[in-house]
Amino acid sequence: MDINDFYTADEHEKGREVAINNPSTGEPSDVVFIVRGPDSKTFRKAILKSNRANLEVDDADSMTNLLVAVTIGWKGLKQGSGKDAKDVPFSPEAARKIYDQSPDVATQVMTFVSQRQNFTKG
Repeated sequence: MDINDFYTADEHEKGREVAINNPSTGEPSDVVFIVRGPDSKTFRKAILKSNRANLEVDDADSMTNLLVAVTIGWKGLKQGSGKDAKDVPFSPEAARKIYDQSPDVATQVMTFVSQRQNFTKG
């Protein structure tokens, strides 16, 4: 085995795209979130921060904090429909609102992030 196969942190830090299904219908959408993987320094720092935080923090809040920390951006997310639709700019605050208000999206992203092979070549 090539020693370079052990070095996964940089690939995880770059992030990968995860396609988001419509939470209302379960059907594929054109929305993609870009997230860092579990071997990234960002993910590991967020886990440490969560572990050091007040133990009274709700598990859902802890998961949301982690997801916000590892989310880099998104594509295809709009507000409104048709010709009046506008791109929703990425921000940690907007990501937090989505993860808080759409547990299905949070679950989709967490499921993707928790699978290391999604972030490695091969």
